[in-house]
Order: sequence, then C-alpha cells, then structure tokens
Amino acid sequence: MQSPLLLRLRLAALVAGVFLIGANSFILGPILGDVAAALDTSAVSITWAISAFGGATAFSAFFFHS
Repeated sequence: MQSPLLLRLRLAALVAGVFLIGANSFILGPILGDVAAALDTSAVSITWAISAFGGATAFSAFFFHS
C-alpha cells in the first residue's frame, strides 16, 4: 500500500498535467490565425493538430499509467 503523501503527490501531478494540456488549447485559440500564418498553413490544420495532440495524450493514459 502506498503512503498517503505519495498518493497526494501523484494526484497533484495528474491535475497539473491535465491543466497544462487543457490550457494549451485555450491559449492557442486567440492566436490561432497568427500561428497558422507563421507556419504557412490554415487555421483548420492547426486546429486538427491541437485536437490530435489532445486525443493522443488522452489515449496514452490507458497505456502509461502505473
């Protein structure tokens, strides 16, 4: 059995990771046009990339947990 402190630290790391991944999408929203122009692509392509990143991150949680 794990100690309560270790469980709290793991929970804090999980919450921080979910927050950072979620915040990434919210931060890129307002500057999506600028990012697309800098990468010489469309905003739709950037949106698909953001969605793929979030989906892959969520999917990987099934395999890389302890």
